Amino acid sequence: VLYRDLIEAMLRFPKPLVAAVNGPAVAGGAGLVMACDLVVACDSASFGFPEPRRGIVAGMVAPLLAFRVGASRAAYLLFTAQLATAREMHGYGLYHELVDEDKTWARASQLVAEVAKSAPESMQATKRLLNETIGESLAEQLSAGAAASAASRTTEAAAEGLKAFLEKREPKWW
Repeated sequence: VLYRDLIEAMLRFPKPLVAAVNGPAVAGGAGLVMACDLVVACDSASFGFPEPRRGIVAGMVAPLLAFRVGASRAAYLLFTAQLATAREMHGYGLYHELVDEDKTWARASQLVAEVAKSAPESMQATKRLLNETIGESLAEQLSAGAAASAASRTTEAAAEGLKAFLEKREPKWW
């Protein structure tokens, strides 16, 4: 519930949020990136959802992923559970800009300055339009996803997947 509340608060935050990604953004970290409005990343940034390999559902982030990159790409990323490169995520439109690693934070700061040149009211209305109107069912989907994720964590598959992860071995799926 706390993670869902954080994602929803980020989506409702009245000002555009800018992420600077210079490393792996996986599982919940990927969700935080997707809850941002603009994303700058470097080539060493990666993105993915290892949850299926742990026997759990990435339910909280699946609706947000589909909202950001489309259902087909979301299915690919969720079903393969592979880390995507920064270039792939740039091609999917999630990473808006790719920059050299030492310029990631500086470029994100420049974007913040660009956004700040616009009227606050227009930025708030634009963000509300994108996240509430176009993605009007997103909050409902996030709640359903949170329930699916929680339920998946009570399964034998989750117990085995998480145990295998902690023991640094491949899970044994019956």
